[in-house]
Amino acid sequence: MKLILPTPDIPDEAPFKYCLFERKPFGDALINLIQNSEDELIISLDAKWGEGKTTFIKMWQGLLNCEQNKIPNIYINAFENDFNDDPFIPIAGAIIDYAKNANLNHTGILDKAKGIGTLLSSLAANYTIQKISFNTIDDLDDMKEKITEVLSDTAINVLEERLTSYSGEKELIKSFKEILTKISEGNNSKGDNEENKKPLIIIIDELDRCKPSYAVALIEKVKHIFSTKNVFFILVMHKEQLIEALKCVYGQGLDASTYLQKFIHIETTLPKKQAESNISYSDITKYCDHLYKSHALNKYQGLNQPRGLDDIKNIANHLGLSLRQMEKIFILLTLYFGSFPNNENGFQRQTTPSSLIVLLTVIKITEPILYSGLANKTTTYDAIYEEYRFSEMEKNNSTFYIQKIIYYALLSDSEFSGLVADDINSNKTGIHQWAERLGSNRKNIIPSIISKINTFTPSV
Repeated sequence: MKLILPTPDIPDEAPFKYCLFERKPFGDALINLIQNSEDELIISLDAKWGEGKTTFIKMWQGLLNCEQNKIPNIYINAFENDFNDDPFIPIAGAIIDYAKNANLNHTGILDKAKGIGTLLSSLAANYTIQKISFNTIDDLDDMKEKITEVLSDTAINVLEERLTSYSGEKELIKSFKEILTKISEGNNSKGDNEENKKPLIIIIDELDRCKPSYAVALIEKVKHIFSTKNVFFILVMHKEQLIEALKCVYGQGLDASTYLQKFIHIETTLPKKQAESNISYSDITKYCDHLYKSHALNKYQGLNQPRGLDDIKNIANHLGLSLRQMEKIFILLTLYFGSFPNNENGFQRQTTPSSLIVLLTVIKITEPILYSGLANKTTTYDAIYEEYRFSEMEKNNSTFYIQKIIYYALLSDSEFSGLVADDINSNKTGIHQWAERLGSNRKNIIPSIISKINTFTPSV
């Protein structure tokens, strides 16, 4: 039994060699866009959680580092640093570490970073003033009268001090940006012309996993403190989730999508091939094949036939499951079938159709409330039919087989016995015969399978 997936192999000389989803052309295009740009850019890379953003970024970072590119880059995992109240610290720290490792003069930026860190700390001293976004610094004079009514006397004094030191702070940030630009150009040879100069790319990953206040503060500081000539930011995120984070911080009335556009110059989405007329070429199908092989599911009776894998592919494409969801489903299937005894003839043959087991693992991962209802016999077939859009499934693929299995399993005895012969014959007699053999136990088969599935639950 193979439970743990191996870490993706990313060869130094060909980082995208084992990319299942053929994303190297997209990676090349992203590099070309940055190298051809004369502006400092903040680029967002959008995809849902579990769609492979981090794996792509690791491969893309390998592409940046390879011999033909050698583009300086910094990787920051935002989620690992959101215990800090201020995202300025980990970003500045990563840049200083980069400068040290590249044998560049980092003293200047260290001094300026200390100054800005002190400045930001003073801003956070009063919780009311902390709520003033850094991007409003240019509007402090205009805002003073509006906020006087709601600030305490202490806060007013702090604000007066901020206005007095405003010019010095602007100069501090300007100096910080100038030094950051020099660091970004530090790996370029003196004889390099503008076309040959390498940018510094800063990748910030896992934004969608951060606490909302930290994620919002991070994108604001990237824009107003770190964005400068020859420095490019790639913000890896799930845009919908970041929009919700903005609303959480600034209120549900915020036009969060428009607000986010203030901080991002270019938006792009992680490419993926969808199932259209032929699911054989979709990314979901490719990943199903990969997981099936990686978990060695071909040795289990019920999954070692074409229908077993086809069931998974069809329903995964139909629902548009994420890569992470599919990983969890395949682990559940591995645990389920791997918990049966094996002998010299292979693993014990299953009398329960594998299609039903597959569907129940999918329901467990995607709709836990419906899954619990199936366990205690309160979920109806109509609820499953509606939630999983069975009406959209074509009758010429194996998902029709899945529908009928769960349909017969959920019928009451009176409903089942009342089925007319023509309906039974038109809906695959083999399934009906299976249900008929079970008799009254037919109603207990789903809770029984669920009990077995629940015996071992992966923590991933």
